[in-house]
Amino acid sequence: MLPAHTRHVQRLYKQALSSAQNWYPLIDSYRPIALAIRYSFELNRNETNPVKLQSILSDTEEQLLKYKHPLPYRYPTAVDGSKYERNQWFEKNRNIVTLDRRPQKLDQTYSTNQSETQSNNFQIKTCCWNIERGYKIDLIIEQLKQLDVDIICLQELDIFNERSGNTNQFEMLCTSLQMFGFYASEFKEIKSNIRTKDLQGGGFHGNAILSKYDMKCFLVEHEHQPYNWAKDGHTLGQPRIGGRYIQYAVIKVDENAPEILCFNTHFECFSGIDGRLGQLTDLAYLSNKIRKEYPFQLLYGDMNTFAHSIARLSPKYCTDKYRFLSLFVLEPEFWYKNILNPKKYVPHINCSGWVDPFDPTTDYTITNHWGLMKAKTDWTFVLNMDITCHHMLNDDFELSDHKGLIVNIELPVSFKKDPEIEKSEFKSKEIIERNIGKINTHISMRIGFTFGVFMGIGLISSFLIKRFWK
Repeated sequence: MLPAHTRHVQRLYKQALSSAQNWYPLIDSYRPIALAIRYSFELNRNETNPVKLQSILSDTEEQLLKYKHPLPYRYPTAVDGSKYERNQWFEKNRNIVTLDRRPQKLDQTYSTNQSETQSNNFQIKTCCWNIERGYKIDLIIEQLKQLDVDIICLQELDIFNERSGNTNQFEMLCTSLQMFGFYASEFKEIKSNIRTKDLQGGGFHGNAILSKYDMKCFLVEHEHQPYNWAKDGHTLGQPRIGGRYIQYAVIKVDENAPEILCFNTHFECFSGIDGRLGQLTDLAYLSNKIRKEYPFQLLYGDMNTFAHSIARLSPKYCTDKYRFLSLFVLEPEFWYKNILNPKKYVPHINCSGWVDPFDPTTDYTITNHWGLMKAKTDWTFVLNMDITCHHMLNDDFELSDHKGLIVNIELPVSFKKDPEIEKSEFKSKEIIERNIGKINTHISMRIGFTFGVFMGIGLISSFLIKRFWK
């Protein structure tokens, strides 16, 4: 440890430099002053007389007090800085934040989108949408206002990140839509020079469930984490701390209706099929664990099922054996044929009864590279409830790089155990088998097309060789 006198001198020197920087913020004017301060300290470096030393130190302290700046510079996150304690509200809650901005608490919480039907069941409008860090959050809010959705599952919400204007998108959504929100952070985005302007962090990044109804909120970390962001995030130009989570809420629509269990997920994109199947295993395990208590479930999220087409050429997006073993098969089709298929029961991924109303081949939700890469990455699985209507939004990808999914569901007024659930599971098997039939047709067409192309190339090559080879 350094002597007390040495530490005291070092503190005075640092204070002198800080004071000079407050008065001369530009480097070309600050640098000469800093050199002069260094020179004055060096003049008395070898002084050993304690009386003289005391006099020199007293004079230095007086000078520092005399030239103290009335409004010194403070780091934004330091005490009294412009960003001091900005994120403290969030960090205290350990990645979970709830915000209720509903206009009033009604005795009967279910009020919107309820229509009189012969069955008197509840009609609920739901939405699942990856909003791409909320780059166009104002337009996204306007779109959601027009849709008047009851339950919304959003992925990729930013809070206080430079790339999205340092906004609190979660609070903006809850306030503008007048809904009860549940935000779960997956990553703390580290501000860094290696980030590009459109990826610059400084805040938090995660997912949210918004509802017009009361919710009980929960968060579980994925056991399977295919990508180590803390260790390798810098290689992608995105240094961050955190991991993937399963966010879920128990939603009470009405006193006369059973509760809905709503899951919201965002699977890892920098992995292959195998890594995402691990995360699907986590989701399926949690769903089945509490299925008896909550038989009516929504399992929504961006599950990043795009390990096909030209993505196979990238070791960044396809990192496992299925990169080429799933040739001619799209990743959503792979899920249908090998995981959702009731004839191929996978004990550790039990997805029985899950129904997604969108076509796994033609209803793509992302597209890039001039349309060469298309995929259904977003899923809306419904369990034990009837789907009355479904459609997509953001077809032109103007508001986000993902299409949004709208699903209208019918929740029964009363809970009937076995008959209704068995009927629902029979329906899901019928839908899945129908989709698998379509998938097999698409696969056969791809194989036939590829075979035809190679046959054509072979015939043309043979003709050219016979014609010009002498």
